[in-house]
Amino acid sequence: EGGRPGLMSDLEGVGIRCEAVPAYRLARSDPRVAAPPPDLLVFPSSSAARAVLGREEYASMKGIPAAVIGPRTAEEARALGAGMVLMAGRDTVAALVAVAAAWREARGAVLSAASPAGEGA
Repeated sequence: EGGRPGLMSDLEGVGIRCEAVPAYRLARSDPRVAAPPPDLLVFPSSSAARAVLGREEYASMKGIPAAVIGPRTAEEARALGAGMVLMAGRDTVAALVAVAAAWREARGAVLSAASPAGEGA
């Protein structure tokens, strides 16, 4: 539904099962939250972190580990209540995917990821 181009396919390309969960849209709509909750949140921007962790509708997402791009997004995710925050070494989708894949390998888990969706994401 928009989001960062290629993120879902890149995650799936390294064996991570994904489900897109819209975090925000320019036009408001009812939020959808994955059930069960995701194992890892994936935030390509600080606005994506705010859109999920800053909204009452997503209060259940607080405390879930997050993979993020950049120090600003990491700071925002921490401030808003993300669990462990894993920061990509570079501001690229490939680096974000690598962080998520390393987390998955370390846990030996199948994860689902929340990512921003919609126009302008």
